[in-house]
Parts: sequence; structure tokens; C-alpha cells
Amino acid sequence: MATKVSYPESAHRVLAELEETSFWFNHRNDIIRTAASRFPPAGRMYDVGGGNGFVSVALREAGIEATVVEPGSDGAATARSRNLEVIEQPYQDLEIPPGSLGGIGAFDVIEHIEADKAVMEGFFEDLMPGGRLYIAVPSFQWLWSSEDVIAGHFRRYTLPQLKQLTEGAGFTPLYETYFFSFLVPPLFGLRTLPSLLGLRTTRSDPKTIAREHAPPSGAVKKVLDSMMRYELRRVIAGKSIPFGTSALIIAEKPVLS
Repeated sequence: MATKVSYPESAHRVLAELEETSFWFNHRNDIIRTAASRFPPAGRMYDVGGGNGFVSVALREAGIEATVVEPGSDGAATARSRNLEVIEQPYQDLEIPPGSLGGIGAFDVIEHIEADKAVMEGFFEDLMPGGRLYIAVPSFQWLWSSEDVIAGHFRRYTLPQLKQLTEGAGFTPLYETYFFSFLVPPLFGLRTLPSLLGLRTTRSDPKTIAREHAPPSGAVKKVLDSMMRYELRRVIAGKSIPFGTSALIIAEKPVLS
């Protein structure tokens, strides 16, 4: 699965300081944990490109054991400090017996990999029959901005594209949804449009990033909490959210009869 991977070296250090209080990271965890609980893996999950292990902590809270596979020393160290099992290597360098894994998660990872089809085929080979794949990515190419470039993204996805990608590798999709529906207007207005106009060409400084992820208060908090509860209720009920700045798909490697 040798392929080009693009990711800022310092990103894990920045994120480690804000994940636990960030509404974005906590809501993403709620969505992933709830969906994975409805469609649990067939065994221990490999959280590929798991960074600081924040998603794996949420999965552990739901009774799903995960191993963080993270080549970055900063992310791996933070994941270990969270009492997670960590493999500090690139996933493509691991010698995984074919058909041996019960689950693979790649949460905001695939968009950083140039040859996403080859990676998906590798995931299919590594999973056991009945093993499940969990993918979360940024959505809609029309939301592309300079932030995507600085973050090392190769692309953004629609759910039909994710479904085609997984089915092309041999998977059977089980569940799919968008989320962060309430962030579409502000993301377009504050990132995409200024980027199109050439007014936003560099990543925000750490203080600005921290401010964007800071816990809201007052009326903003009430509105945001209401919107996040709505999305979570949809996922709990097994329903999809029709649009959002992120997309999630869960797929299964078929069991041969």
C-alpha cells in the first residue's frame, strides 16, 4: 500500500491541547462512537492514523477496544498517555496476516492519502470476513479552501463517492451519514468563499484555532447543543443526516457462504 501521505508534522501537538474541550472533536466522537456501537467490529479495531488516540478513547468508553496505529511520535506519545495500545509505525509498513483484523477505523485520514483506492483494497485484504471498516472524511469538494491545502488534504468526499470507493474494494456498505450540518454555512462563508476570492491563503495561528474550537457559551451554546443533539438522535435511530461538513460510512467485508 505504498502511497503518498500528506499531513503537517506539528498537527498532533496542536490538537492535543484542545481536543478534550473542543465541541468539534467531542461531537465527532459522539457520532463515531454511537454509529460504531450499532455496527461493532468483529474483533479489536485498528485505529489507523489514530493520532492522539482521542477517537480510540471514545470507542473504549463504548466497549470497543482499539489499537492506535500512528507513525508520528507526538501523537503516539499522547495516545500512550491515555492508556491506549499503540503501534508507532505507518500502517502500510505493518506485516498483517491477510484476513486477520476484526475492524479498521480511519477517521479523517483517507483524505490525506493520495492513492485512496489502493489503501481501501489493502484494508479489505487485512480484514477478516465479517470485519468492518469505519471511515470519516471531510465532505463536499465545493467546500474546499486553503485550510484543506495547509492540512494536507488531497480531496473532500460525497457519500456516493465513499460508497463507490468501498464497494469498489469489495465492501458492503452498512450505514452512511453526513454530520456537522450546522457548520456548512459558516465553513463556506469563513473559509471557502474567502479562499476563492484570494483573501484567505494561510492557516490560522494557534490562538485562532484554539478560539474556533473553544467551548461556546450563552445563546450560542444552547443553539449548538440543540443542533448536536439533533444529529446524535438521528444516528442513534439509525437514520442519516442529509448534509454536513463531514461524512461517515461503515462497511463490511462479506462473509463467504
